[in-house]
Amino acid sequence: MGLNDPVNVDLTQKVAVLILDTGVLKNEKPVLKRIRFPVLSTATNQQVDDAAYALAEYTEYSVYDIEIQNMDSLDPID
Repeated sequence: MGLNDPVNVDLTQKVAVLILDTGVLKNEKPVLKRIRFPVLSTATNQQVDDAAYALAEYTEYSVYDIEIQNMDSLDPID
């Protein structure tokens, strides 16, 4: 594979990121903890949100944010 050759996607991975507020401030900014967990590529935003909040119940921190990251793996370069 070289420059300007077509690129194929080998694998798409979807990861949820549960961002928790630890309640600690450093330089007046919140210290956040991130927990990443894989989710099915077919999972809806609502399903990911529900799963993240279900996991958050097992922590001592409050939910700050939830993100979904989609990562594509490209064909290897020959």
